[in-house]
Amino acid sequence: MPFPMPALKQVPSPNYTPTAIAHDLVIVHMMEGSYAGSVSWLCQKQANASAHLCLKADGFEVTQLVPLQHRAWAQCAFNGRGVSIECEGFTAKGFTDTTMTALARCTAAAGLRHSLPACAGRKGSRILFASRSRRGRRRTHRHLRRQ
Repeated sequence: MPFPMPALKQVPSPNYTPTAIAHDLVIVHMMEGSYAGSVSWLCQKQANASAHLCLKADGFEVTQLVPLQHRAWAQCAFNGRGVSIECEGFTAKGFTDTTMTALARCTAAAGLRHSLPACAGRKGSRILFASRSRRGRRRTHRHLRRQ
């Protein structure tokens, strides 16, 4: 079943490694800033950072900076293992329902495209995203606080 995705813009970043990644998880980060400012910064060579996708907080736009088959420079430990999504906003403010819905669509689309097993849960007011390790054990990767 296809998931409706927000409009996708292509803005290439020079900050990536053109090697294949394992595609066994999706990593979500907060931008700690604005959508336009973060996209602009991640496309500058001196940033030495990137992400596969940047999601606007209103959920109506996604910018792809790095091809999904290549290694983005989002986090050292997992760059070779998954698709990275940066969400507009600040960690202290959490995610709005609109952003969570758009993030769920992006995550589901990436999961379907790369045959990732779905594994998510809820802990209080936080959304828990997890993946399966290569040996099949559950690993927790991120708690997302809702507003």
